[in-house]
Amino acid sequence: MPPAPYTWGNTMKMVVRICGLVSRRPRVVMLALLLLGLARPSAAQDARAIVQRADEKVRGRSSEGEAAIQIVRPTWKRELLVHSWTLGNGYSIILIKAPARDKGTAFLKRKKEV
Repeated sequence: MPPAPYTWGNTMKMVVRICGLVSRRPRVVMLALLLLGLARPSAAQDARAIVQRADEKVRGRSSEGEAAIQIVRPTWKRELLVHSWTLGNGYSIILIKAPARDKGTAFLKRKKEV
């Protein structure tokens, strides 16, 4: 009979069986848990792929946002109100809406060009 495929349910059954041996053989339990962890198939993901997938889920294909940026220096302070749009990682535009002297100024990004 072939071994059962790896599933969460099969793992839990194995853990329950192993825990039944705890009072009799603690070394067997530790060894079995170690081997159980090593026998699991890997997800074949590195940290960079995980972070990239998380960023894609948060960012989505496009985004739009509004933010207030406050700049505080020892002798002065300033506040900007900006509106931004993005399309993936390649394209974005940031439009300054306030203060009046900077209103209408925009920053464009296309691929690596700013």
